[in-house]
Amino acid sequence: MVRDVTVFPGGAEEGGGKKKRRGIIHAADFTGGDDKASYVPAFEEEETILVELQYPSVTKPERFELVVPKKDDGFKPLEDIIQSTEHILRNYLPPSQKEALLDDSTGIVRRLKRAIFHRSAPNFRTVLAEFNEIISRAVRDGTVARTLDSTTALPLPLVNRILEQCYARTVSPRVESLTEYNAGSDNVFGELMPRFAHQIFADTGLKAEHVFVDLGSGVANVVLQAALQTGCEAVGIEVMPNPARLAERQLREFEPRCRRWGLKTGRVRLFEGDFLNCPELDAILQKADVVLVNNYVFSPATNEKLVIKFLDLKDGARVVSLKNFQKVGHRITVRNQEDPVNLLEVERKEYGSGCVSWVDRGGEYFVAVKDSGRVGRMLGR
Repeated sequence: MVRDVTVFPGGAEEGGGKKKRRGIIHAADFTGGDDKASYVPAFEEEETILVELQYPSVTKPERFELVVPKKDDGFKPLEDIIQSTEHILRNYLPPSQKEALLDDSTGIVRRLKRAIFHRSAPNFRTVLAEFNEIISRAVRDGTVARTLDSTTALPLPLVNRILEQCYARTVSPRVESLTEYNAGSDNVFGELMPRFAHQIFADTGLKAEHVFVDLGSGVANVVLQAALQTGCEAVGIEVMPNPARLAERQLREFEPRCRRWGLKTGRVRLFEGDFLNCPELDAILQKADVVLVNNYVFSPATNEKLVIKFLDLKDGARVVSLKNFQKVGHRITVRNQEDPVNLLEVERKEYGSGCVSWVDRGGEYFVAVKDSGRVGRMLGR
């Protein structure tokens, strides 16, 4: 997936410069807000220590409190810092510079971990300040820009890191609201994991010049991943209010956070509503190159209505689904030649374990290509 990954220069964040842009949710605001009582100092000091992490861009650093959660499933600021520093060093500096900084014995990440192990706040702050200076200098002297200019595809681990940051600050605190749905209906919440989405993007050849649409996009995880990983225009629609609201929260965090990481994304649009009855979406579908629909629990009636909707897709558009729109053994005949499902050339594929949120095993999915001339060719016209 070759694309331009460098963010447009210029602009301001959080009130600086001529143009004010929306800022990120700082980790310190998160741990020091309503959930402050859920955290304790990470080091021996009784008072909470505040530090900053510089990202590979001209934006301001992110503020972190050096605290740990009382519960193991809580947000972990120190892990966030360590993982982010490693990804920045690995992806934004040339090999000649990052090798020593990533050394298993003397590198930045190793020294940060050592400071945590020895519960030494001064050492942690010293190493982090050294990292911040290295990255700030690399931004100023053009090292980061040159490294990004030579990058044609974003590594999936880096994409995951950015998406995890967005999710942790917006969705995780309200994740219980995602369980409020009617079991047995079409509206059941389930997530496709980033590794699976990455596989789908590769299968469909999704590129920066394409339009990607997710029908039933939940909290917009795949929509945001598509916009970041491929640079395409990404559109999502979700009918359930709670996931739709969290999707908007993620998007508000996603845009400024990607700027922090120095990355340019594709345009993202999110809708709350029924994908079977949304005129704005209908217009977008006519331009769509890749459509994703997690129809795993959809009723036969809903799947039939979706097939009718796909009549408006352009030839060559690809539809990715978790349930086949064609019945097993389906063949085009004179008697069923008017069936709209005949316009889909379907290929069965498989995904491995850890690819979906509702079960920890592999399964099947389907990639269908819209082909208006298929019926005529099959019937020998």
